[in-house]
Amino acid sequence: MMNRGNVGFVSVGVLRHWLALVLDVLRIALEQLVYLYPQCLFPVDICRKFGFNPPVGMYFDEYNFVPLAAVLGEDAIETRRARLKDHENVDIAMQFYESRPDMTRDQILDTWQADDGAGVPAGAADDPMALWLQTKVRTRAASLVLTYSDRLSPHW
Repeated sequence: MMNRGNVGFVSVGVLRHWLALVLDVLRIALEQLVYLYPQCLFPVDICRKFGFNPPVGMYFDEYNFVPLAAVLGEDAIETRRARLKDHENVDIAMQFYESRPDMTRDQILDTWQADDGAGVPAGAADDPMALWLQTKVRTRAASLVLTYSDRLSPHW
């Protein structure tokens, strides 16, 4: 008699093994991404320099840096910062960032482009952070759609 020979069953031990392996792979991938884009270790105030039209993926800010810091830990972040602060990619990105003038509140609001052409929503000028977060949500939504959608049909 077979013991669950054709039944799809995964034991807790096997599941733990594969989850540990997945975590190891994700950690290695994160390490590679940090070394590929070391400027992620140096968060900046993106909105102050670029308004609502930032160079996508070039910089981390205080908000998208939080998960990276949580995964790596403060000691690891500081170690990598010390090692990578003079990396060519960091120098180029930071020089470009510093070359941009600080924008005033009105200049930042002028960079807002509402999809409906109505401009800045009523009351939003009082809270530019709400507009900034809305921009981030739209960017992430577009990224998810482009990443996880079916391939484009041949007529595209």
